[in-house]
Amino acid sequence: MADEYFEKYSGYQGSGALNFSQIVLQHINRCVINGSVEWHGGYWETKITSTGTEKKYIPNTRAVYTNSINQLRVLLLGYFDSEMTASDKKIKNKFSVLKKKIKENKSDSSQMQEAQDEKLEIALELFEELVKLAKRLNFFQEESLIEDVG
Repeated sequence: MADEYFEKYSGYQGSGALNFSQIVLQHINRCVINGSVEWHGGYWETKITSTGTEKKYIPNTRAVYTNSINQLRVLLLGYFDSEMTASDKKIKNKFSVLKKKIKENKSDSSQMQEAQDEKLEIALELFEELVKLAKRLNFFQEESLIEDVG
């Protein structure tokens, strides 16, 4: 059951164990996929079926994207170097300032839209820094298999 769940939601198709590097690369890919869609807010979709009505929640793609980046951060946290630690501190501060701004302007819809856009920009900055960290850690190095022919 857990393997089926993992394959369905991770995009991984196959058997065998994944190493940490493969997990990180798959999650980076998931962030790219989540960031490559049209942005829309979450909403309920109601469909009329032959047996009645069916209600399905369509997730907020902005939240899916920022959440996937936050999870990549969690995966790589134990591998932060001094450069990433400094970047992470600056980015966390930007998120903190934005959070206060959102609390102060909850009633102003134009300010809220501006805050959502700013949150996406900060998340993209975090993603960029995490990808640079993954590169410094050689997660993108291709493995090659050398066979002895003869």
